Amino acid sequence: MNVGVHESLDHYQKCKIRRRNGGLYIADQAAQNTGRLTAVTNAMGTRQNPNENEAGLECQEERDYYPYWHPSPWRDVAVFTNQPDRCPFYQQESQNVKEKGECYSSTKTYLAYNNAQDCAAQGGTWTNQASFGTSAPVCGDFSSVKTEQTTTSQVYTWNWKIPSTVNEACVIRIRYNITTGDLPWTADYTNNGVAKAYIGINPVNNWGHGTLQTPHATTQSARTFQDRSFVFAIRPRTVQDSVNIYNLNTVGKRGTYVDVFPSLEYGFSPSTLQVQRNDYVHIQWTGSDYNPSRSPNSAYGGPTYASGSRSDRHNIVQIENMKTSLPMLVSSNTLFVNSNGQPNVSIIQSLATTPASDCMNVTEIALFLGLSTDYFSVRTLDSINTHKRNCGVLNNRGVYFDAGLVQLLNIGTFNYMSTRNNYFSNRQQKGTIVVTDVATPTPSSTPSPTGRTLTPTPTATTMSSGSIIMLSLATIGVVFVYLLV
Repeated sequence: MNVGVHESLDHYQKCKIRRRNGGLYIADQAAQNTGRLTAVTNAMGTRQNPNENEAGLECQEERDYYPYWHPSPWRDVAVFTNQPDRCPFYQQESQNVKEKGECYSSTKTYLAYNNAQDCAAQGGTWTNQASFGTSAPVCGDFSSVKTEQTTTSQVYTWNWKIPSTVNEACVIRIRYNITTGDLPWTADYTNNGVAKAYIGINPVNNWGHGTLQTPHATTQSARTFQDRSFVFAIRPRTVQDSVNIYNLNTVGKRGTYVDVFPSLEYGFSPSTLQVQRNDYVHIQWTGSDYNPSRSPNSAYGGPTYASGSRSDRHNIVQIENMKTSLPMLVSSNTLFVNSNGQPNVSIIQSLATTPASDCMNVTEIALFLGLSTDYFSVRTLDSINTHKRNCGVLNNRGVYFDAGLVQLLNIGTFNYMSTRNNYFSNRQQKGTIVVTDVATPTPSSTPSPTGRTLTPTPTATTMSSGSIIMLSLATIGVVFVYLLV
């Protein structure tokens, strides 16, 4: 299977049994797809998915519409809309605060009827599932944001405080909806059909200019897209509540900006992190060993080290300023220090590379392979660069890295980079941490039992509950952010 299986089998099976919402606007899709989108077809079929195509265990109707009218496993985190007057509706209808119903027989068999009236008429019992009992989702105003922006010139972000729901398997889903201004928000079943649809397929008309045709697919009149995160874990907080925990992660894909458009090249997220002295930073990242093979990066290592430049790897070393491309000496480091103000060598080295016992230097690799050890050969030969024990380019480091919680004790502005991915003249992977002064918090001998922290599971990104993570948001219509636990 090449898709994540996030929802439960029960959620999927109910969607396959339950009838779709017949009150929805489907334009001319029923006419285009004979036998589909009828009064009795299931909730896998929607206007943008008339053929009932499936992905993982998701329910297509639940994916395409918000707020959804039946129980969902997704907890609402935030809604951002260019129609902020709808915020009360979004918040009141969220399953965070409102129960949602479904139909069962007297023997607890799940029935197809999607509303209480039809359920009762057929002898069923409409059963409400309790709300999640959490706060209504945040609702933000996106009206000033440019719509349909597919460039990376400006990335809109939102800081999310990790909730206190402890769970070993969590997923973030970000959905974004784009709807043409020709289609009113109130469109419903009364406008379905070829003659009644607000916009038909590839409209042909004389708007006073002579006959014109414009391309349009009615599956696209209002369309929902989605992105899902890696699985992560939320675990109990391990430091006192009086300090903050911030997540420092990586973003982007392998390759040049031409290769990865409209995504980003490698970077750190956030690129500039502002904290106070004695706060903690949870430094971690993940990626893939199976990216498209692209030559501009030294992307060796992992299971594919011998068959192309496919692997994501990152590291952190302090640099003097954002103009430089070489690491500072460990003895001169000021970003990661211990309580006596001296460089914290163990943290600095763990962020930079892997233990020496697992490594060979380039000369040792050349000798092992029977190759020349001259100055140029050991620095340029692919067979040396791609060797799995070449730790200089992080080949033997795993795809997932977790430094744990690192406390920042020095005040100042500190710059850092990734030695593997920074390449002067055509790309850089650099970041900045700004640490400001604050009174030393009162020490706590034991962690707060109610605070939470997100910590790692193998090959899964983790964050600290009660910590802060920056989410990048799409700039298309309405954006919905969810948590699955």
